[in-house]
Amino acid sequence: MTIRKDFINTNYGCTIKFILTDDFKKVVKPIHKKLKIKEELCECEGEVLPIDSNLIYLVIDSKYFTWNTIFHECYHLVSAICEVRNVNDEESKSWVMGWIGQQLTKFFEQKKLKPLG
Repeated sequence: MTIRKDFINTNYGCTIKFILTDDFKKVVKPIHKKLKIKEELCECEGEVLPIDSNLIYLVIDSKYFTWNTIFHECYHLVSAICEVRNVNDEESKSWVMGWIGQQLTKFFEQKKLKPLG
């Protein structure tokens, strides 16, 4: 099972490609190849992979689909969005975190996805 959804943030001009999958390595491997990441794939619960400043993948292994993993990866996502734009103030970063949370929560409700635990 792999579930995908694109979220477009017009305020920061970026697209987040969310992927929830039960075959994490199969999904992440071609993204790593595209990014020329040579390290072996980690045993990760999730991963944020910025392709460029406008396209960022958020991939979560369905075995670890918990609020802890979701928020952990969202923190990395906020950093990926804000760092390349030189956004350093706490309020702007908090707005991005809130927007991401709202988009994901709405999507989970629509798809009847319930994080574990």
